[in-house]
Order: sequence, then C-alpha cells, then structure tokens
Amino acid sequence: MHSRPLFAIVLLAIFGFLIQVQASPPPPASDLLKLNGPKEDAVYHVDDRIHIKVEFKGGKNNELYKSNTKIKFIIQKRIPMPDLNVVITTIKARDLYKAGEFVFEAKDKYVIEPQKTVADRIRASWDGGYSDSNGFHIEKK
Repeated sequence: MHSRPLFAIVLLAIFGFLIQVQASPPPPASDLLKLNGPKEDAVYHVDDRIHIKVEFKGGKNNELYKSNTKIKFIIQKRIPMPDLNVVITTIKARDLYKAGEFVFEAKDKYVIEPQKTVADRIRASWDGGYSDSNGFHIEKK
C-alpha cells in the first residue's frame, strides 16, 4: 500500500533532477582560441568560400598549440537543439596557427528550410573547450 506514494515521490525526484540538468546553462566559451569573422549577420551564398580568421591567445605559448590539440569545426544554428549540426573538418592546432584562418565552402545542405531565418555559426570545439564565430547566413543562389 505504501509503494504507490513512494513510487510517485521517486518519479518526481527523477523528473526534477532531469529538468535541473536540462536547464543548466552551457559552459562559457574558452578564450584560448578566438574566431574573428565572418562579420555579424553577413550573408553568403551556396558555393561561396567563407574565411574565418583564428587567433591563439598567447601565440605559440597557447595550451592548444603546445599540445597540438585536434580542433573540430562544426557548422550549426545559433539556437539550442539546432537542426544543423555538421562537422566540417578537424585540424591540428599547429596547422591552424600556421594557416591563420579556417576556410570552408558554403554547401546546399547547410541551408535548413525550417530554420533558415536563424543565423549560422562555426563552433571550434576541442576536448575541454569551444569557441564560436559571429552569426552569419547562408542562402541559396
């Protein structure tokens, strides 16, 4: 007879925990790597090449540079739970430092109709951190 109220209390506790975990804000962006560009709300078209300058805080003394960390570049919408979340490439930190920028081609598959009014962003992600670019838009020609 006492199992029903106990079950309800346990169930409520589990749901409360899940809601709290889901509502937690994401960790802040790292200052180890700064993505400079594109300009906020810039508009690109499919097949355009998009250049994103990178700046390593501390230059060659940067933790990412020293460990030659692999940095993953992801294109995604600037909203929670985006429909667009595609890995473009992974680059080692020293190669990225030497190049000074990340360049990619805008593809048709990056234009997501239900969320086309939401700005895109590039997220540079590595074990223990991330950095986001400004918001921009990709449109079909």
